[in-house]
Amino acid sequence: MTWSSGIWEVMRQSDGVSWLILLFLLIISVAAWSIFFYRILYLRREKKQLMKFLSKIKSGATLQELSAVASASSSETVKSLLSQTSNLIASQVAINRQKSIGEFITESQWNMIQDTMYQHIDHALQKWQFGLMYLSTTAAVAPLLGLFGTVWGLIQAFVGVSQLKTADMGAMAPGIAQALITTLVGLVVAIPALIMFNYLSSQVRSMDHLLTKLVHKAAVATQGFVK
Repeated sequence: MTWSSGIWEVMRQSDGVSWLILLFLLIISVAAWSIFFYRILYLRREKKQLMKFLSKIKSGATLQELSAVASASSSETVKSLLSQTSNLIASQVAINRQKSIGEFITESQWNMIQDTMYQHIDHALQKWQFGLMYLSTTAAVAPLLGLFGTVWGLIQAFVGVSQLKTADMGAMAPGIAQALITTLVGLVVAIPALIMFNYLSSQVRSMDHLLTKLVHKAAVATQGFVK
């Protein structure tokens, strides 16, 4: 009997509770891998678009120039941020023109526009972080589920030994092996989930840095409107 066939034989003899735990671990593992592959493709595309946009911006670019480059960008995050900033400045300038203040915005209006830009960053981060909580939870819960299955299996094994009234290792070994398999599966699920969580988190932090650079460039470009 090979090692793999021996494992399968031990699993086949497991009780319903152990099988239920293994099935649940399988389901959350498939979901974790699905989320990871979907999010990594999405984040890589967004990051590439952000970097491409930033590389096209010249030093000291005006807001109109930023908006022109953004209109040709395929990044909805960039388009939304700059169009919203441009619309806010235009509306505030129009209000001030009606009040005969001039073609500028006040310091308080500028602070409001800055707050709106940073709210946009928070919204983008929430969108980019989608699925990370699930991966973090999977990495934390899977070993506990495996441990629960191990404790349950050990209880079953010792109950069986007590009923047989023997402490023979040959009688105990199958039950102990069944118990430990759930811990093994729990770790097999948890370790990749933790790695996926850390990797995606690093990607989100990198994109947060890029988006902050974009907001800074937008802020510099709008300084000419502030009086």
